[in-house]
Amino acid sequence: MRDLAKTLWPHLERIVAFGAGEYYESTARMKQFTGNIPHNNGYYYTEETIYGKAVADDSDLFETFPSGSFHEYLPLNENNAATALSTDTKSGIPYQLVVTNRAGLYRYVTDHMVCIQETQMDKILFTIY
Repeated sequence: MRDLAKTLWPHLERIVAFGAGEYYESTARMKQFTGNIPHNNGYYYTEETIYGKAVADDSDLFETFPSGSFHEYLPLNENNAATALSTDTKSGIPYQLVVTNRAGLYRYVTDHMVCIQETQMDKILFTIY
């Protein structure tokens, strides 16, 4: 069964399909049919913004995508917490994504949870919580 995908599509080189966070189990099950074919999580979309893209094949790490939206982060484990800018976040802490976009949303608290792994000068590396 592990070579089923290669049998059906002999030139298959990579699978691009979101499979991080709560979908990780589905990706793991898919591997029984795809074997060692690289899997890439592609882009991380929300209803409000394009937030990130996968940094590599077979990785759950994403980097933020320059979408024109403004992002803030609401700590999940703190009562009555204020939103934080990316420069004020802490690595390994889960945050709820807050979006302001050009479509008219202003400080919209989404239902998307991210765990920031590293803040760089021009992007944030994160995983899905």
